[in-house]
Amino acid sequence: MTLVELLISIVVGSIVTVGIVFQITQTMKFAQLPRQAAQATYLYQEKMEEILYIRRTQGYDAVSQANFPDETPIVGFEEFDRLVTISDAAAGSCTSGSNCKSVTITIRGNSSHHYDSPSFLVITDEEQVFEY
Repeated sequence: MTLVELLISIVVGSIVTVGIVFQITQTMKFAQLPRQAAQATYLYQEKMEEILYIRRTQGYDAVSQANFPDETPIVGFEEFDRLVTISDAAAGSCTSGSNCKSVTITIRGNSSHHYDSPSFLVITDEEQVFEY
C-alpha cells in the first residue's frame, strides 16, 4: 500500500466515522421526545382533574385564574412549564341557560425540545364539562 492509498483510506474512514457519530447523537437527542410527550400528557391530565375536583367540591366560582397560577417550572418536573388560562367562554359555546368558563391548559417544555400542548375545557355551572 502506498502513502497516497493510506491517506485516502484515512480520509474515507474519518468521513464514515463522523457520519456514524452524528447519527448516534441525533438518535440520542430525539429519543427523549416520546418520554416528554407522555409526561406532558400526564401533567395536563393531572391539572385537568384538579380543576374538575375544585369545580365539584368548591363550586363553579372557585374555578378562577387566581386559584390556578402558572407553574414555571413544575415542581418535580423542572423541564416543563404548566400554564392555565381561565376565561368566560364565548357566547354560544354553552347550553342554554348555562354560564361557562373556557379553561386552557398548556404544557410547555423548557429544554431544547419544546413540547407545546394546549388543551381546552369548557366548564359550566350545570355540572357539564366539554373537552377539546
